[in-house]
Parts: sequence; C-alpha cells; structure tokens
Amino acid sequence: MDKEKITQTIIGEMEGIKKALLDLAKEKSESEGPKTSWHNTIHLDIERNIEWNQGRLFTFNKVLSTLEKSEYTGLIIDGSIIFLEIGEDKGIYIVVEKGAGTIGEYVILSLQSPIGQLISGQPVGYQAVSPAGDTIKVLQVI
Repeated sequence: MDKEKITQTIIGEMEGIKKALLDLAKEKSESEGPKTSWHNTIHLDIERNIEWNQGRLFTFNKVLSTLEKSEYTGLIIDGSIIFLEIGEDKGIYIVVEKGAGTIGEYVILSLQSPIGQLISGQPVGYQAVSPAGDTIKVLQVI
C-alpha cells in the first residue's frame, strides 16, 4: 500500500470520469429532437448520469486534495490511508473528513461515520467493536 500508487489510481479514475462526461455531453447533444416521452426519458437518464459523474469527480478531487495536504503522523486523521480489518474483511481505506464511495479498490471512509468516529486519532494496533458488533483492527496507517 503506497500513497503514490493510490494517487495514480485516483488520477486514472478521474480521467475516466472526464471521458465519460464528454461522451455524455455528446450523447445529450445528439439526442435533442422532438419532445416525445421516449426522448424525455433518454434526456433525463443522460442528465442523471452527468450529475452522478460530476459528483464522483468532485469527491475524487476532494480526496486527492486531502491526500496531497496530509502528512504522516502515525495516527488516523483526515488524509490517512489505512489498512483495516472489519470482522472477516480486510481493505484499504482513504480517510476523509466527510464523503463516501469507492475509488478503484479503495474505500472512502468518513471521519463522521460511526467507524470513522471510533478510529479517529488512533494508532496502528488499535482495536474496537463497531456498532454492528464487528471487531475493527487498525493494521497499518500511511
């Protein structure tokens, strides 16, 4: 798990989103025509996809900015990259003040979420029990 690899993954995902937005804009411009119910449904689907991708791009920009500003402290803070075990699952999480989603194989974890609140400010080795009853173990902090 390395910060540079995660940053490159985020940038790659953002490029894909930008391409999708260009494709959607083109599709939208080509779908203009008679205002039939079919046309309106297609147009609304395109608009929803544009809004969804714009939201993802905003979130990814925020995550990237947070990672660029963060400094390693050994504790879980905004901008930390952590390897967590939650119950039987292990994964890499990018910690942000608020937000949610996934970027490739990485999960965005909000410090405002129940799990985020439990582990905020904690070091490697910290263990807690989630509100759902799962054991949470902090295995690594970058």
